[in-house]
Amino acid sequence: MESFIKGFGEKTYLLNLIFVRVAVGYLFLSAGLQKLHNGFVAPGNLTKFLSMSKAPQWYSAFIHNVVIPNETVFAYLVLVGEIAVGICLIIGLFTRYAALAALLMNLNYFIASQGSPGGPQTNTIFIACDIAIFLSGAGIALGLDSVLRTRFKRWI
Repeated sequence: MESFIKGFGEKTYLLNLIFVRVAVGYLFLSAGLQKLHNGFVAPGNLTKFLSMSKAPQWYSAFIHNVVIPNETVFAYLVLVGEIAVGICLIIGLFTRYAALAALLMNLNYFIASQGSPGGPQTNTIFIACDIAIFLSGAGIALGLDSVLRTRFKRWI
């Protein structure tokens, strides 16, 4: 038990997480730009995608009662959210907040993709990466968070 407690004082090497942070950021940015290019926000596109979802009953009710009636708002939220998270993770700006937003998006994608081939497994990997980035504050290593950390230590 003593060695476990002692481990909390050890230094971590955030340079190891730069690749994970940038890779996840790139995937979010490319997904958002692809949605932008393919007209994801056009009426009916999000509804068409969500109609194939085999989500659990409680989440399906959320999709049909909240998301689909406000399809345009949610389509823009997904599009802007993916692009913003991607940029922030790549440049290491507000990394913890971006990782938290990525985690929330990936949790929603995970729940909505239940029953889809390959969906839940891929999202599980992204969820683990998001948690690692969030807990470590990986933007401090070669990111703009290191510049902001000196001024706003409490928030970064």
